[in-house]
Amino acid sequence: MPAPSPDQPQQQQATNHQGSSLMPATGTHTTSSQFCDPGNTTSLQQVPMMNRFIITDPATLQGPICYFDASLLPDNTQATPRPAGLGIFISNLQVPMYQSIHIQAHLQSCTSVLMAEAAALALAALITSNLNITGCTFLSDCEQLVHFINSVDQSNPPDWRIKPFTQIFSNSSPGYSSRLCKISRNLNHLADGLARQALSSNSLGLLTSCSNNHGSVQCFVPQALQYVDLHLVTLLAASCC
Repeated sequence: MPAPSPDQPQQQQATNHQGSSLMPATGTHTTSSQFCDPGNTTSLQQVPMMNRFIITDPATLQGPICYFDASLLPDNTQATPRPAGLGIFISNLQVPMYQSIHIQAHLQSCTSVLMAEAAALALAALITSNLNITGCTFLSDCEQLVHFINSVDQSNPPDWRIKPFTQIFSNSSPGYSSRLCKISRNLNHLADGLARQALSSNSLGLLTSCSNNHGSVQCFVPQALQYVDLHLVTLLAASCC
């Protein structure tokens, strides 16, 4: 199912996702933010050294912004493998050709919400890298993932199965001056909606659409996505406007 086009101006969307035409799908699955945070740990808001990684108003950020989220059944004690939907929204007001990109993807199997969220981060990093987007701020409502990525010692992840995904982000970050920050769940509604749609999608291949008027210039987003290769992840839909 192709990602829907936004109904609001891009800057307003990045600030307030409540106005998005995407509505959360009903069902038994959940978003990663509901179960990603560690149970009995200190909140990031209570750790002074982590305050610089908390974003309360994305509109104040300079440069490209990438929101991402995952949607899947909640965790259980058996760590049952299950699929997940991944949603990515890139806002890049500095370029005229594609100011926003909506992406849906399917993660074939994961054993934790944190693993799905890490896969979404890795996918977002690969996509922005292929699009040559530099200085990007990645935004997540998963406190545990943000805390790990920004920790000094990354030798002991909370779930070892996230390591291949977080390594992809770490490898791409230095050259592209990227960073990962924490936002509240209500600021991540657009990526959440894309992830929910991806989880329930029956699409078997990548569907692309572009509503930008490029004149004689061809949109190169579909071409860039062809070179995105991430284990267990299938791109379902991408739209730019």
